[in-house]
Amino acid sequence: MNNCACHFSPLPGDPSYTIKASDAVKIDLGVHFDGYISQCAHTIVVAQNTDAGPLTGRVADAICAAYFATECAVRLLKPGSTNIDISNAIRKVADIFHVNPLEGVLSHEVKKNLIDGNNVILQRTEVDQNVEEVTFEMNQAYVIDIAMTTGEGKTREVESRTTIYKRAVDRTYQLKVQASRAILVEIQQKAPILPFCLRMLDEKKRKFGIVEIVKHDLLDSYPVLYEKQGETVVQFKFTALILPDNTERLNSFALPHVTSEYSIDNDPEIQEIMQQTTERPTEKKPKKKKAVKKKGKTQNEEDDEQMETDE
Repeated sequence: MNNCACHFSPLPGDPSYTIKASDAVKIDLGVHFDGYISQCAHTIVVAQNTDAGPLTGRVADAICAAYFATECAVRLLKPGSTNIDISNAIRKVADIFHVNPLEGVLSHEVKKNLIDGNNVILQRTEVDQNVEEVTFEMNQAYVIDIAMTTGEGKTREVESRTTIYKRAVDRTYQLKVQASRAILVEIQQKAPILPFCLRMLDEKKRKFGIVEIVKHDLLDSYPVLYEKQGETVVQFKFTALILPDNTERLNSFALPHVTSEYSIDNDPEIQEIMQQTTERPTEKKPKKKKAVKKKGKTQNEEDDEQMETDE
């Protein structure tokens, strides 16, 4: 909620939080079928009274920025475009609405059983964080993750404990505690490759077993990150396939009931991107010339006979 940026997924018994009217709540969901991954996220303004008109202000600015950044990204996700093109567009849209992209947010190419492929789109380029330029190709799948903030875009760990992990398949260690070994076996059975929440594990064993597993780096952690208190982070995420005929967005959500004093209408660069389509023109193959029958013979046969006569 609000200034919480990501990975907040509390366990039973953790302190509860009451959702209030006007809170900005992010719902972030990932699923897979036989290892093929789809992720999505959306921002909801709680108990918004639509009869009173659209939401305005800084949160509305951030929502508009995140929404139009995703619209630019899906149009630029096509063969021949690059990850740098999308990063530049995200930064441009953020500047228009006077908000900031959240630091450390990456969009990855996904493959079977791989949630974080090597091809990466960086939404915020920093002096100490750059990625290799990648040109998009046909038959690739990407998860595009856009997070905007009313603050500076800097995140930090505060109070919430980490509950989301992923098995580090390249690391091994001979665990000493029996409960730890039992929990690791359960992880390897239920989530051998993809991220999971501790809720899926045996509650009694995980309390004792998870500590040793984490201590020896057998899991990669997804810590809960926060923006500065009083600021708001909004998020839009979708999965897209680069297909021969179009770029297919698998999860799509409408812009919430908000309006901003700023607009993309006066920016020629963003307007040019928004006018592009996700469809790709198909080349028309030349039609084959049909043989025309003439008195029991085709035109081609008559032409052949005429050539023989001339010879």
